[in-house]
Amino acid sequence: MIVNGFIVVTSLLEWKTKQSLKPTDMVLMCLGVTRILFNLVTILSFIPDWSTIVYGIWFYLNWIGLRFVSLLSVIYCVKITNYNNCVFIYMKLNISKLLKWLILCNVLVSLVFILLLKFIRDVSPQYWINSTEISLKNSTETDINNYQFIYLFIYYLGSSLPFIMFCVAALLVIRSLLCHTQQIKNSGTGLENSHLKAHINVIRNMVFLFVLYIVYFVSNAFFLNDEPEIVTVTIFSFIAPPFYTLIHSGFLIYSNIRLRITFLGTWRKVLNCTNN
Repeated sequence: MIVNGFIVVTSLLEWKTKQSLKPTDMVLMCLGVTRILFNLVTILSFIPDWSTIVYGIWFYLNWIGLRFVSLLSVIYCVKITNYNNCVFIYMKLNISKLLKWLILCNVLVSLVFILLLKFIRDVSPQYWINSTEISLKNSTETDINNYQFIYLFIYYLGSSLPFIMFCVAALLVIRSLLCHTQQIKNSGTGLENSHLKAHINVIRNMVFLFVLYIVYFVSNAFFLNDEPEIVTVTIFSFIAPPFYTLIHSGFLIYSNIRLRITFLGTWRKVLNCTNN
């Protein structure tokens, strides 16, 4: 939470000073706030009396975080690539204006999916919820399987949409890099080019984001297994995502020049105060 708190505080101070934020900094701030709340809810999820309420909030914040990660990839893609498509040019020129609507859409879409899951779970057969033999009399096995299929379909649809958006952005960046590299080779200017380095940095960030999605889907596969009573499975499914998001947030600080310089300056001040 300290790492994400640093991102949020730094962005707020930047916003206060300049009265505005770059699109990437705005998304980073929103992602930092989401991850702080996500880590708090992860801690609360181990309190038995709160589990029913907290699980829904946990999934909701997890989805929002994934969508902010995908939105960050889209902004990277729009900033460094140069496609002549009219939609792409419009986004490139108006990304700052569109950003607030994209953030709002992120919050609302995640809310819609979590409400759909809650609705399906509330109307589903009791056998699916508590697996008692008595409730099996009130519902056929086919009904139970249908509810399970619909529930998992909506759950993975909500998880997969931001991943698809991320993949599209990553493929566009890779294609742009290949075209740009070919142009440099044809011009005979060599490969030392700032635009080329920007492409490579973005792809490096996206590789890290891809690993984040892998961790997310693996932890979900453990959580949605048929034996949720296994303690180690439950602990892994709830600990792995926050642990990796912490690493990813640290990587975001390292890869962002403004955040890296601010962090190093703050770290030096802390060391000086400690030595004194």
